Formats: sequence, C-alpha cells, structure tokens
Amino acid sequence: MPDYGKAVNEMFAKTMKKINLLMFSSEKQAAAILKKVEEDTGQKIDISLKGLIDFVQGERYDLEISKEWRLEMMMSLGSELIGFFLNMDWLFLEAPNKSSFITSDNPFVLVPPKDCNPRGGMITKGAKKVIPLSLKTCLIMGDYGQKIVSGSISSENVRKINLNIAAHCDRFIIGRDRALLERLVKITKIDKWKVESRVSVG
Repeated sequence: MPDYGKAVNEMFAKTMKKINLLMFSSEKQAAAILKKVEEDTGQKIDISLKGLIDFVQGERYDLEISKEWRLEMMMSLGSELIGFFLNMDWLFLEAPNKSSFITSDNPFVLVPPKDCNPRGGMITKGAKKVIPLSLKTCLIMGDYGQKIVSGSISSENVRKINLNIAAHCDRFIIGRDRALLERLVKITKIDKWKVESRVSVG
C-alpha cells in the first residue's frame, strides 16, 4: 500500500536523522566515527569535520530505504496483522441497488473514533478498518471479537464510506462510473491537495 511505504520511509528517515544528530554532535565524536570507518574500509576519508557536522545538524539531506527492504518488512508485518484481523469483529455491508462502493490505490482506510486524538491506530478501541471488496460489498473490521455479521446500509452511508476511501487515496480512485468519481473528487477536493494534479478521472 502506498501509505505503508511512505510511513516506513518517514519513520526510518526521522529515526536515522535523530541518531545522526547524536552521533555527530561534536568534532570529537565525528572524528572517532570517521576513524572507525577508515579502519573498517581501509580507505582514507578526506572531509571537513566542521562541514560534516554542519551538514548533519542542519538536516539538509533525505533518506530513503530500498523497495526490497520495504517488501520484506511488509511480509513480516503481514503475518502479524492477519492474527489481529482474524480476532476482530467483521461486518460485511451491502450497498443498495442504485449505490456502489468505490476503491482506490490505497483501499485500506482507518477511521479513528471521534474522541481519538490525534488519529489512533488499528487496535485503538472504536477504530474502524474499512476495505471495499466489490462494487456492492464493503468489509468493516471493528474491535476485538468473533462476530461475523452482514447487512444492508443506506445510500447516504455508502456515500460517507466512499468519501473516506477517496480522501485516503494516493493517486487513483476507481468506481462504477465517471460521474460518481467526479462528485467525490469535487467534494473531497483531493485534486487540489498538491500543486500538480493529485487525482485524475478518466
């Protein structure tokens, strides 16, 4: 999922930058680190300690992990998440005749409880995990439990779910017809979130 990759990259970058701030907090520490690198690699490092410290302390750089490492993390976490999901209440919702669910390139939507600050997580009590399964069916996972329930919902509730799905997309939303997608884009304004067009309908 796009959000997963972004979240992992952001977490990795923030963590490593904090570690680097501590490691390169003085010329003495920086010199010791460079000396160790030179001993390990057998290569002389010709760099200004002051310039290196200014660079690190100014955080004028970006970090990005490889796609392969992210996939490995996803596989590892996936097996754990399956256990969480299987022990949650499952509610299968059916859209009425003239309504349908949409999906997107980021279809897993976490809806936190109203009193949650700021967002909560997947196991936060009251958080809803929304996954559109088809045009007519949507799965909502609730709190811990063993219930599996199905039922119909109103067109208005389908609309609310679709708005949530659209608002959490990365670049694309997919639905029954162009008119439906254009209405959702207009309401959520997701095509205005970035300077370049974030969403296209077509």
